[in-house]
Amino acid sequence: MAKEIRIIQFDQNEVLLGAQNFVTGRSRNPNAPPIARVTLIAGNDGVMGELHSAGPGAAGENSGVIQEKDFLSAMLLFCKQKRIRLPMRAVKQLEMNGASLMLSITIPSR
Repeated sequence: MAKEIRIIQFDQNEVLLGAQNFVTGRSRNPNAPPIARVTLIAGNDGVMGELHSAGPGAAGENSGVIQEKDFLSAMLLFCKQKRIRLPMRAVKQLEMNGASLMLSITIPSR
């Protein structure tokens, strides 16, 4: 059975922007501290992101983890905001390639 596989690779700035937009939208707080960096973590079901934000306090840094499904949603929303067309009936999954993040899209044959 034939299938088509498409790959979209994100650079670090795109991952950072996608995570920031997701966290800001989810918290509904436009004054949320900006995310300084995202560390990618390979999980059993996909890729998670450890968020490090510069915030108030003596340490100067807050962190949190964005789970696989939420991270996938964040990057799908990023694609939508950038008008990157994605097929509706496809399996979408985040994968790591070295230090970069990839969105793997598997389109089944008809």
